[in-house]
Amino acid sequence: MKNRKTYSINQLILYRLLLISTLSLLIPGFFLIYSEVVDFRDQSNQLRGDYIKSQRQVLQQEVERAVDYINYKKDQKEKRLKSDIKNRVMEAHALCENLVAMHPATETSRIQFMVKEALRPIRFNHGRGYYFAFDLKGIEQLFPVNPAMEGKDMTQTTGAKGERVVPDMLDIVEKHGEGFYTYTWPKPGISGYYPKIAFVKKVESLGWVIGTGEYLDDVEKDIQNEIIDRISMIRFENDGYVFAGDWQGKSLSGPARGRDMYDVEDENGVKIVQELIRAAKNGGGFVSYVLPRFEGMKSAPKLSYAAPVDEWAWYIGSGVYVDEIEATIKEQAAQLRSHIIYHLLMITVTLLIIWTVIFFMVKLLAQRTLKSFSLFSEFFSRASSSLIPIREDDIEIEEFAELAHLANEMIDKRIEAERTLQASEAKYRTLFEKSKDAILIIDNYRFVDCNQSTVEMLGYESKEQLLQTHPSELSPEFQPDGSDSFTKARKMMDIATQNGSHRFEWNHSRANGEVFPVEVILTAITTDKEGSILHTTWRDITQRKQAEREKILAERHAANQSKHALVGQIAGKMAHDFNNILGVIMGNTELCQMACRDEEITRRLDLIFGQTVRGKNLTKNLIAFARDQEPKQAFFHINEKIELVINLMKKDLEGITIERDYGDRMAELLADPGMIEHALVNLIQNAIHALSKTRNPKIRIQTFENDKNICFRIEDNGCGIPQQHINDIFEPSFTLKGSRDTDGDYPEEVKGTGYGMANVKRYLEQHMGTIEVASVRGQGTVIIVSMPVIKRELSNEEKVQVKAAMKAAGKKILLVEDESAISDVQREILSHEPCRHHVDVAGNGESAIALFESKPYDVVSLDYLLPGEMNGMDVYRHIRERDPKIPILFISGNIEFIEALDDLLSADPNIAHLSKPCFNADYVNKINELLVAYTQNNEVAV
Repeated sequence: MKNRKTYSINQLILYRLLLISTLSLLIPGFFLIYSEVVDFRDQSNQLRGDYIKSQRQVLQQEVERAVDYINYKKDQKEKRLKSDIKNRVMEAHALCENLVAMHPATETSRIQFMVKEALRPIRFNHGRGYYFAFDLKGIEQLFPVNPAMEGKDMTQTTGAKGERVVPDMLDIVEKHGEGFYTYTWPKPGISGYYPKIAFVKKVESLGWVIGTGEYLDDVEKDIQNEIIDRISMIRFENDGYVFAGDWQGKSLSGPARGRDMYDVEDENGVKIVQELIRAAKNGGGFVSYVLPRFEGMKSAPKLSYAAPVDEWAWYIGSGVYVDEIEATIKEQAAQLRSHIIYHLLMITVTLLIIWTVIFFMVKLLAQRTLKSFSLFSEFFSRASSSLIPIREDDIEIEEFAELAHLANEMIDKRIEAERTLQASEAKYRTLFEKSKDAILIIDNYRFVDCNQSTVEMLGYESKEQLLQTHPSELSPEFQPDGSDSFTKARKMMDIATQNGSHRFEWNHSRANGEVFPVEVILTAITTDKEGSILHTTWRDITQRKQAEREKILAERHAANQSKHALVGQIAGKMAHDFNNILGVIMGNTELCQMACRDEEITRRLDLIFGQTVRGKNLTKNLIAFARDQEPKQAFFHINEKIELVINLMKKDLEGITIERDYGDRMAELLADPGMIEHALVNLIQNAIHALSKTRNPKIRIQTFENDKNICFRIEDNGCGIPQQHINDIFEPSFTLKGSRDTDGDYPEEVKGTGYGMANVKRYLEQHMGTIEVASVRGQGTVIIVSMPVIKRELSNEEKVQVKAAMKAAGKKILLVEDESAISDVQREILSHEPCRHHVDVAGNGESAIALFESKPYDVVSLDYLLPGEMNGMDVYRHIRERDPKIPILFISGNIEFIEALDDLLSADPNIAHLSKPCFNADYVNKINELLVAYTQNNEVAV
């Protein structure tokens, strides 16, 4: 504080008054000037925008007017041609009639000669037009462009398209006396045939037909030349004009008329004509560029509009210079600068006057208050830093004395508040840090504090490391219900903020990636700021969840075991005989249907046949449920399997909207393709049945990966499942369709066997999968299926873990597995890092025995179900006869084998078992355990 700069009373009051007065003048002045600058900028932009907008309208109007004129002239092409040639023929006809009338006594042949010679030299339409004539027998009488044809029979002469020109013209004059005729005809001196329209008229007095014709393309060229001349004369406003060009880049009018402008660029590299052509081909549009310097024209920024004439492959355009408005804006900018300079000058003069007045007033006031104010300032300054009360007896001025008393009361209250706050904070910090539950403080969706239990629960090294982590990194991508963790977390926090608190269960991720469940309590606490923070408590419920799952699984397993046994016995005893009975009924019913002609009897036979098929399907599902078969596993993509099932069920899915939301780059699924396909068919068929009475039926299928699982979600907007039956749908023989449809949710023809969902659940359990069902009556059902990802090789993390536990490498292993999809993966992971074992693969029992007899092995991996006459137990017995101690790992999910496994394990300590499917890391670790145990036992024996 010794170096703190001090001020006299004169300086303090003077500086502050000067500052206030200066700011009082400068701030309004600044805003005044700023508002003028902003207004100028806005007005300039508005002026520039209005100018461009108005010019755009003018350009578009001028171009569209020119295009309309072109379209009008095009539309008049044929009409103009016909009018012209008809007038010409009428003139020739009048000439003939006049000659006949003037020479009544002259022979017809003489008059014919006079007519020919009178018409022969006549040319019109830029020398293209001429008259021709032939008699009523088709003999050419007048053909000026090729006199050699005169006197020849023209009835056999045809046009390029086979038109019988002269006979057709004779038919016209015979029926109507005159008329137009369209045909293709060669041009004199030009190769090829061209469309032509002729007008012919019969001359009764001469027995002739006189006519003339014109080529359509010649008329079109005349019209185009007229249009170009017309466009070249169009001018509007100061220097606006209309130009034209073709789509090959040739300029037809304007400054560059006749030149190829296709590759011409402006100074910015814009290919002007190419951009105009592109705009025209798109139906019309604007192009901005800098006009190159043409003779007599300036180079400046320009805006043009181009529109197409598609039939002629032309574009018509017009442009204006856009820099003309800038001169007006510059004049306004100069006026603005003058205004600003004037305002600044007035502010400066006013400030000087105010500063002078303030200086004298402050000096007079400071002399009267300096003593009392200095004493008060000294005490108040000391008290503010050290909480020492002011000595009120030393204050002479009453106002300052009262202020000193209030300041002392404030200091006393502050001291007491700080003591209370310190005690409260110490108590809260003790409770916060010593709590066994994880406690966090969340502000604006981010962690701002946590206790040590949170750090330990999540496996982080320190609180600082945890607080630097975004909350989204502490949860898996999806929660168990399939919802996105980030979105759902925000929703939960918003609910707590609105309601004051919120309790729910959540899946979190530890620092090592492990996912675990917690119970979350969010409590919203209002702060001094306008908002609130969330006091968060997490309790790890992993053990509770595990206990709940084990209890449910145990209860279900006990119930299912008895049900499966009963169904298996019934199915085994009844299936064969029942199918025979159904076969007889179906066969005889079909024979009767073929011979029956009575509609009523046929209807009843159809009913019998349909019910028999239903019985057959029921037996099939019953046997599938009772049969205990081990999955035949293979790698496949779940998205492709779903598409296959959708295609198979295309007929059933008619009228239903299918929405697909497949995950990208999903891992392959190792499972029994047939079982998964059967499960998908059952699930989609149930959705189809549920949609039978829905007005806008829809099925949404989603696939995604979640917590090392492959999941698919099937959602429909059908009738839904009553909540009291959600847990019953997996029971064998349970159905809500047919006679049990008490609510009328399904049509009469929809029947259920009761074994579809039971089979689905059993298939998933055989693949270590799960199925979850959520349904709302009248709104629909959501089914989420989850199955573990078993990859073709170990992940980097698994390799590290396996390598850490690896104590036996480079061993010889006999792998007995008939499923190539499984054996390929197992051989791959066993023969590469970190294992480096030597692996031989046998696809059946006979091959396995042959390999075992031919070379020594350190361990055998053995499947129970094998193709051929030998199963896994046969191979096991043969190996034990040769080597009683070699480690053997059974890989099987067969129930029959698992039920006998306890006795086998108690009798043979050198075997182990894994159920299919198994994780790669578990498989490698089990092989390693067998090898280590086998090695240790041999060392002890020695």
